[in-house]
Amino acid sequence: MKMIHYTLKEIKKDLAATKSENEVLKKKIRHQSRKNPGTTMDRNHDQNNIEDEIRRNKERIASLEKDLRESLRSNKDLKDRINALEKEIQTLKDENELLNKQLQEMKDDNESMKKRMEILEKENEHQKAVLIIVQIGTAIQRKLCKYVLGECFKERYFYTFKEIDIYVQQDLRHDKKAQESARKRLKEIREKIPWNQRLVDSLQKLNRTRIGIAHPDLSSENIQQATDYLKKENILDKGMVDNVNELKQLWKTSEEWLKAAGGSEDGPEGGTMNLSTAGRQNQDTYASRAAGGPKDGPEGGTMNLSTAGRQNQNTYASRATGGHYLHTKA
Repeated sequence: MKMIHYTLKEIKKDLAATKSENEVLKKKIRHQSRKNPGTTMDRNHDQNNIEDEIRRNKERIASLEKDLRESLRSNKDLKDRINALEKEIQTLKDENELLNKQLQEMKDDNESMKKRMEILEKENEHQKAVLIIVQIGTAIQRKLCKYVLGECFKERYFYTFKEIDIYVQQDLRHDKKAQESARKRLKEIREKIPWNQRLVDSLQKLNRTRIGIAHPDLSSENIQQATDYLKKENILDKGMVDNVNELKQLWKTSEEWLKAAGGSEDGPEGGTMNLSTAGRQNQDTYASRAAGGPKDGPEGGTMNLSTAGRQNQNTYASRATGGHYLHTKA
């Protein structure tokens, strides 16, 4: 653009200079004509020379004017092109601004999603840890039922220890020898393990927080990890930790008894434990089985420890030491 302006300026300058030179020549002609009249031939010769010079100057002027017009046209085309480019640049700037806005929104969304993922991961760890602790109760019941019932234990049934007398009476009624052995093992358990409402309350408190995840595998290691995590998160106080440790020890004891009795290791640790709503389900489930109805699916049903406690007082307190749940002796 600067180069074109410079060229136009030079052309205009040359044109002005040529016109000025032309005027000077005309003045000289008039002056010479007055000063030196001379012969007609000389004057004609001089006039011809001057006319030739004037013609050349006119041609030069015409050429310069043509160059000027072409330069002006080029300048207009260039201005149009510049305007078009400026519009295109502005369009790209607007588009870039929109893209930057969208990019920032995506970054904000990603940051929000990242924070949400962190929250969900923490919640997941929380839920897993709580579920592992709560699962101890179900595992203990299944292992003790399996220990008592021996080979008559059905892996696909859902067992609760509060119904163990009914299982021994009904399920083993056709095998008196197995029934007698089961009663001896049950007596052994009742002599060694009293019921304790404190442990029931501990599991009931934990169970209020459980969500969705079912039946984790139990091991001493993951029970300890879950206990440590819930303690760190201030979900378990010292008393609850002590209760969980007692439950853990009882779980290990039931595992050892089962192995010592020659039974196979227990499968999935039984159904879920709904501590507030499911007592009636256990009654209905067993009533259906006793009446010859369909049996439970794999580890089916739920367990209501609060309801079970009251039932145990009525049906079992005279046989045990008056509590509701399992407690290992020191």
